[in-house]
Amino acid sequence: MEPVRLEWAGEEYRIPPRQIMGAILAVEDVMTLGALAAAAQSDSAPVARIAKAYAVALRWAGAVVDDYDVYRAIFGRDRFSKMLAAVNGLLGLMVPPDAVQRASAPDAARGNVGSTPAPSGRKRRSRQRSAGGGLALASSGA
Repeated sequence: MEPVRLEWAGEEYRIPPRQIMGAILAVEDVMTLGALAAAAQSDSAPVARIAKAYAVALRWAGAVVDDYDVYRAIFGRDRFSKMLAAVNGLLGLMVPPDAVQRASAPDAARGNVGSTPAPSGRKRRSRQRSAGGGLALASSGA
């Protein structure tokens, strides 16, 4: 298991593997996975709740950040892309990488989500888990 990487104000922060579950629980106290997924597909996403959830995740990664700092940063330039990056970052934290891989496998496209793929005879490289999605929210007043 790899650390989860988050970005804030041009800095990268990491949540160590043994702390990921605690971070997920803390984020879910603010916004559940289902609400986050719905927000990703909505024109009226709850900006304050998403900002607070992202700030919680950042604090688990060691950032010194206030909820309102993240909220204000979303309202800078490119509001939509910053909001989407925050949602994608939170989804990257909350959805295990192997669940994403299973969902995007060829069997999932045919509706065979529960099936086990045949071994390919080759090893897959493990990728570092990134939840930041390239999010470069800048604090205005840091």
